[in-house]
Amino acid sequence: MQFMSSLRELLGEVLSRTGLGIYFARDPGAALDPEALRPQGNEHPLGPRATWVEARGPGRRYLLKRWQELTPDARRDLLRRLSQRESLGAPRFLGVVACGEKIVERRFGYVYCVQEYRSRTLSDYLQALGGPCPIDEGARIIRQVAIALGDAHKRGITHGNLSPDAVFVGEVGGADAGNVVLDLVRFSGLEMGRDAALTVMDLFPSGRTYLAPEQLLGSPPDELSDMFLLGVMAYEVFAGRPPFVATGTSTTQKVKSILAAQLDPPGRYRADLPNRWEAAILQLLRKERRQRYKDAESFLQAVDG
Repeated sequence: MQFMSSLRELLGEVLSRTGLGIYFARDPGAALDPEALRPQGNEHPLGPRATWVEARGPGRRYLLKRWQELTPDARRDLLRRLSQRESLGAPRFLGVVACGEKIVERRFGYVYCVQEYRSRTLSDYLQALGGPCPIDEGARIIRQVAIALGDAHKRGITHGNLSPDAVFVGEVGGADAGNVVLDLVRFSGLEMGRDAALTVMDLFPSGRTYLAPEQLLGSPPDELSDMFLLGVMAYEVFAGRPPFVATGTSTTQKVKSILAAQLDPPGRYRADLPNRWEAAILQLLRKERRQRYKDAESFLQAVDG
């Protein structure tokens, strides 16, 4: 018992610095209290100022995300966006079971979100492949992501942090085989008002970025920035590499390198990529936002002929 208490204190210290923790909960009620859960393993990065750590409780699994060190205004804004997502669930979205706020002291507390549990992300799948995705499978995944993204946009919801880590794909032979599920609760550090404290590794993990040019310049995300991020994902799925790799040592240098970088057509790395897919991906990745597809439906019409 003393060991578990010490472990919880250690994890609490880590999570208070990173701003986000994820736990598995036995039910939405238990998800309100991380003390009821059993942490296992080390924390892992989830994005700017964010980590996740595995914990288990008896019964059904959930994901509990927790944001800390937010101002009252930031907490209210986050709760508003979470409540928008409560109505979205299967089959296209990682469902939100519950969300709320817990005040620890008069001015301090955290926002939590309980979600359904899924295990394998698109990032995990691509890493296991060790290279580009088969054309038919890649096309199926990107189509499903685009459909879900379009559905969210029609409901007035912008993703803003779309990446392979925000997409879950079913395991072959599993109960969810073939499913492609989009996680809409992936708020970036920029959206949390933490841009002044973000490090190079926050924005460019492994030299990559999943932010549109206008986001790197400080603009809030919208549908057109989501379309750019869909293009980044499609390029990586088919080419087996990101479209842009940041260079330099400082955040400013890396942002400038992304904005100035010339884009190689994905067909250069994937000779069997259909021409219509290459053309569509290149249009998604236009740095001039008004030259991109205006919505997911336009993109889908282009790739489906």
